[in-house]
Amino acid sequence: MRPILLLGLSWWSLLGAVEVQAPWIPAEHPASITRDLTGYTRPRRMVVLSAEISGRIESITGEVGDVLQTGPAVVLHDVLARHDLSASQANLTVAQTVRRKAELDDGFRRQELTRIEKLAAKGRVSAEERDAAVHAAEQAGLALAAADAEVVRARAGAARSQEMLDRHHIEAPAGMTVIRRHVEPGTVVSSGQPLLTIADCRTLTIELKLSHDELAMARSRKDLTVEFPQFGGRPVPVRLARVDPDVDPATRRRRVELDLDGTAAPEPSGGLETVLRLSLPDPSGGVLVPQDRVRKAFDHQVVTLIDGRILPITPLRVENGFVVVAASALPPGTALP
Repeated sequence: MRPILLLGLSWWSLLGAVEVQAPWIPAEHPASITRDLTGYTRPRRMVVLSAEISGRIESITGEVGDVLQTGPAVVLHDVLARHDLSASQANLTVAQTVRRKAELDDGFRRQELTRIEKLAAKGRVSAEERDAAVHAAEQAGLALAAADAEVVRARAGAARSQEMLDRHHIEAPAGMTVIRRHVEPGTVVSSGQPLLTIADCRTLTIELKLSHDELAMARSRKDLTVEFPQFGGRPVPVRLARVDPDVDPATRRRRVELDLDGTAAPEPSGGLETVLRLSLPDPSGGVLVPQDRVRKAFDHQVVTLIDGRILPITPLRVENGFVVVAASALPPGTALP
C-alpha cells in the first residue's frame, strides 16, 4: 500500500502545478487608438523694444542668442540729458536752501511777534511797533509758502529730467534672449522705431488644436508629456496651460497651449517639432481578444466560449497580440476560457 500512496501524492502534486488560466472577459478590455498630434515650440513671451525718443544709438547689450542680464539693453546718446538732470538737481538744491532760510526767518518772526504781543499787553510797546511785527510775521509766512512751491516745482523738474534720461536707457527684463537686433550702434533712430526683439525662452509653449475627446484625455492625465522626434523622441513633461473657450465651427476643435520648461527641451528655442501622443477609446467600440484565443473555422474567425459554444466574430484589426473585435458581435457577459 505504501507505493500506491506515494503515487497518489505525486499525481495531486502534478495537478497543483498546472496553471489555471483565468477567463477572458472582452467587455473588460475595450480597444483604444493612439493619436499623434504634432505642434511646434515657441517662446512663451516675445517683446519688441522700441525707442521712446529720437536719438543716436550709443550701445546695444547682447548679440543674437545672448541672455540679457540686469541693466540697460540699449543706450542712446545721453550727454544732453545728463547735463539737464544735473542742472535740475542743482535747482532743487537751491530751492531747498531758500526754503530752509525762509523757514528759519518765519520761525524767528513768529517768536518776535509773540514777544511783542506780550509787551503790548503790558503797554510797553506802541501800536505801531506791534503792527510792524505782525506785518513782518505775515511776510515771512508768505515767503515760506513761496519757497515750498519752488521746491515742489524744482523737484518736478528733476523728476522730469530723470525720466528723460531714463528714456535714453532702455531696460529689458533680465533672463530674456535676444532674437533680433534691428539697429546697430551709431544708428539714428526715431520715436517708436524697433530696436531689439527679445523672447522669454525659459518657458516654451506648444499650440495645438484638440477635439473634445482629445482635450478630455489631456485634462485627465497627470503625466502629460510630449516627444521631440528630431532628438530621439525623449518624453518631456508639459502642462496644459491655457484652453481657448472658443470652438472652431469648421473643425469643432479648440486651441490649447502646453507649457514646458525651456531647460527640459533639447534646445531652449522655438520651431522645435513635438508630438503629443494620446490614447483614446476606439471609436468603433471594439474590444480586445487575445490572438491565441481566436481560430479559423472554414471562412470565419471564431472563439470558443467558456461553456464550449463556438461563436463567429468580426475582426476589425490585429495589434500587439490582440484581435480587435466588434463588441456588437459578442453577447453580454461573454467570457472566453
